[in-house]
This record gives sequence, C-alpha cells and structure tokens, in this order.
Amino acid sequence: MMTNEESTLWSTVFFKVEDTIFQVPQHRFKEYSEVFADMFLLPLAGDVKSVEGKDKEHPIALESYRAADFKALVKLLYPP
Repeated sequence: MMTNEESTLWSTVFFKVEDTIFQVPQHRFKEYSEVFADMFLLPLAGDVKSVEGKDKEHPIALESYRAADFKALVKLLYPP
C-alpha cells in the first residue's frame, strides 16, 4: 500500500503555455521552486475542481513562455 507521502509524488498539475496544455507530475516543481511548493500547499476551499492547475479546464497559465521552451524544461525535469 502506498503511503500519503509516496502518493503525492505522482500528483499531477496542468499548465497552459501558449495553446498547449501540459499535464506533468508536480513533485519536481515543488522540489525546485518555493513558489510552486507554496502554491501546492494552499488549503483547498470550496469547489476543488476550480483550483488552478488541478485539471485541464483550470490550468496554471504561463503567459510569458513559449510552449517549446516549457516542453524542454519538462524534459529536463523528467528525463525519459
């Protein structure tokens, strides 16, 4: 049986970069970014489905980035 700590390792987050939606594991973003770590720790209140990044209908929008650059970052964080 998986413990709570292990199950959070596989939690995913959705990002929208340009016109592309990326669904990626959140653990590296939490590990390397205090901003994302804090964002993912925020308590969930009310409608959980509307929480930014929880699903593809409510992704975290990264306005100033190109999809190709974000894809390269994801490959760096999660090598095949």
